[in-house]
Amino acid sequence: MSGMAELVALASIVVGQLSPSDARQAGELTRRFAALADQAVALAGGGALLGLGVGILVAGVGVYLYKRRQIRARLHS
Repeated sequence: MSGMAELVALASIVVGQLSPSDARQAGELTRRFAALADQAVALAGGGALLGLGVGILVAGVGVYLYKRRQIRARLHS
């Protein structure tokens, strides 16, 4: 949560130098970044699962091709 505290501190410094409408936009931007930061674990987990799925698919294709080559070699020998 220290990242969130740093983000809030940075936003408070920036807000002190902006007009009210710009401060409102900065606050909205800060809320959006906070929402994305809360989803970081879910995004990382989803990426890991996607990578694992692609790895399993590639390994399966590799095993299929290897076994097919072995079977053809046995049939032609």
